[in-house]
Amino acid sequence: MSKRQLLTDQLRTKVTRGYYALKALPSERQLAAESGVAYMTARRAVQQLIEEGLVVRRSNGRLEINRVGDSEDRALQVAFLRPTSRPHHPDVYRVALERCMSSRKGSIHIVEFLHWDDPLVNDALVGYDGVFVIPSTEPIPANLAKRFAALVRPLVVLGIDYSHFGVPSITHIPPIYAQSLLDHLEMVGCKRIACLNTQPHDFTIRDRIDQWRIWAVVHGHKEILMDHPVESYSSAFTQAYLVVAEAIKSGKFDADGLMCITTPAAIGAMRALHEAGIVPGTEVAICSLDGEGVAPYLIPSLTAVEEPDPTKYIMYCLEWMAAGGGAWKGPLHMQPTEVPLVIRDSTTLFNRSRLEIV
Repeated sequence: MSKRQLLTDQLRTKVTRGYYALKALPSERQLAAESGVAYMTARRAVQQLIEEGLVVRRSNGRLEINRVGDSEDRALQVAFLRPTSRPHHPDVYRVALERCMSSRKGSIHIVEFLHWDDPLVNDALVGYDGVFVIPSTEPIPANLAKRFAALVRPLVVLGIDYSHFGVPSITHIPPIYAQSLLDHLEMVGCKRIACLNTQPHDFTIRDRIDQWRIWAVVHGHKEILMDHPVESYSSAFTQAYLVVAEAIKSGKFDADGLMCITTPAAIGAMRALHEAGIVPGTEVAICSLDGEGVAPYLIPSLTAVEEPDPTKYIMYCLEWMAAGGGAWKGPLHMQPTEVPLVIRDSTTLFNRSRLEIV
């Protein structure tokens, strides 16, 4: 194989796999120097990609990826932008995205950012054909929220409803399902149901807590709210453990049912209960509003609302991205109408122990 063809193939692979999404295409002279070939060899390799429609040369001579063309033939470059502050965020969206992309030309690029001001956020927003973003635990700056809504490249927010910013959003567990968990705790015999949260507040967390408050008022239960959000980049697991351990030590923990806003809170709470000689699931019924893929494997296994498959929503968004974005059709906020509540040992053992006492 000639040096020109070898360089052409290498460049084609890099372009179609999104290698140049976050960095500019080098000039022919740079390519020649990097590859150890003659300038004319690099120029002919680039010209072949231009003829194939993968690369365009602007009027100033700069080379760029060609983002205009037939959506069926063009390889779609998609970024999956996620914060390092949420390492335990469920993979349900990433898995669904990979499943959808497996049936079309293109690739997914995982881009992790430290905070909203991280330059990688800006690079991803302008460098790819479309971006799926899991928001940081930090509040989004007002100027960035406005930019989200005004982006030329398609953007979809995952896990939190940003539709009020004019951005398409997918949420997998509507907050109203907190009431299903609470109904279940009441049904198994819980009389004093507390709500535990250790996640930083965002729209989703606040909505879940509000649903608990509404349910408590309507059902005549005392409001026992243990709301101790951590700072961004801190551990929600550790915070839950410390909060529950301190409440037990000080004699302030008087709940027989515990609805945890997230599974990390449930895990920390169960450890604190165990160390205090209180049997999780038997003496205190525990459940979570998001199983996060680990609920069946805990001891006791955790009753939780489980994530439905978001594949159909992801596919709809991908088709929008492949078409170049433009006007969004339909509601900006996408969420399932049916979400499974899976009953496990962390609440059924509590019910069994009460029956045995009777």
